[in-house]
Amino acid sequence: MINKFTAKQKFIAMLVAFVILLYLAVFKSFNPTFIQYQNLLENKIKINRVEGIQDSISFNQNKLNELNFFVGEVNVEFDRFQSVLLEELLRITAKYNVNVKSIDEPNYYITNGFEVQSMVLDLQGNFKNILKSIQALEKSKSTGRLISTSFQLIEDKQNKKVFLETKIYVQNYKRLN
Repeated sequence: MINKFTAKQKFIAMLVAFVILLYLAVFKSFNPTFIQYQNLLENKIKINRVEGIQDSISFNQNKLNELNFFVGEVNVEFDRFQSVLLEELLRITAKYNVNVKSIDEPNYYITNGFEVQSMVLDLQGNFKNILKSIQALEKSKSTGRLISTSFQLIEDKQNKKVFLETKIYVQNYKRLN
C-alpha cells in the first residue's frame, strides 16, 4: 500500500505526521509542565511574602505607636487650645508686624477615633512677615497643627495700596477613649 504513493506524497505525509506529533508533544505534555512551573514560581513568591509579613506587621505597629504618641503628645484641651492659640498668635503677629484680620469660630467634628477642632485665622501683612509668622506658628507645639494656608493679593483701590491676605487653617486633635 505504501508503494502506491509517490515520494512527494510520502514526504508530505511524514511532514504532516511530524507536525501533529510535535504539536501533541509540546501542547499536550510540555505545556502543562510549563504551567506548573509558573504556578510554582507564583507560590514561592507568595510564601516569601508570607514569611516577611511578621516583620512588616511589627514595623507597621511600631509606626502606628509612634504616630499615636505624636498625635497624643500635643493634645491640648479644646478650651485651653483656643486661649493658647490666641496668646501665641498675638505674640507672633506683634513680633512680625502682621495684622490679625479675623478668627473664625472653631469647627468640631469626629473622625477615625479623634475629635478634631479646626480654626481659620485671617492675617494681613507683607509676604516675608506672614511667612515668618507661619513658621513661628508651625514651630509652636501648643498651637495645634498648621494644616493649610492660602494667599490672596487684595488691592485697595481707594487708598491705592496692595495687601497680602492669608488664611491659615489650624487643627487640634483629641483622642476619643
